[in-house]
Amino acid sequence: MPIWIQVLQALLTPAIAIGVGVIAYMQWRTAHQKVVLDLFDRRYRVYQLARDAVGMVARTGNSDREAELAMLEAMEASRFLFGKDVSLYLRQLYMNAVDLEQANFIDRTQSGLRATEQRSELFKRVTAFYEEAPELFGRYMSMDQKRSPTPTEWLTERNRVRLSYADEKQQ
Repeated sequence: MPIWIQVLQALLTPAIAIGVGVIAYMQWRTAHQKVVLDLFDRRYRVYQLARDAVGMVARTGNSDREAELAMLEAMEASRFLFGKDVSLYLRQLYMNAVDLEQANFIDRTQSGLRATEQRSELFKRVTAFYEEAPELFGRYMSMDQKRSPTPTEWLTERNRVRLSYADEKQQ
């Protein structure tokens, strides 16, 4: 058997192994990106629950049971999807909503300046969600992963970088 056939046979196994390794890496990367996207979807659902609950409070000026239940659901789900900071924030948001409901009841039954001021302060705390929450939730939800290049794109980019180091432009 000629030597060049023996050399090709010897190189075929490592070439196949490299090809399998590249495919395995690309499959892992795809699976990882899917997990990141699924986690984003679950976290965004919690954010939407809280935002919708605050929207109900902002529209009516009162915290009703539906809004409070939505906040409780968001608070419960956040325990496993976010850090302690988001869970504590949602707990405080819920407490402010409950206090707002009580302040509204007091304001209706015993009209007075103090009750109105307390109600106004609690309403501001609840609706501050629109300013505070995007930054707080955003740390957990930013989709900063870049698209991974295919092997051909990666090699082309590496070659472009290599050519940029040349003293003279190569043809």
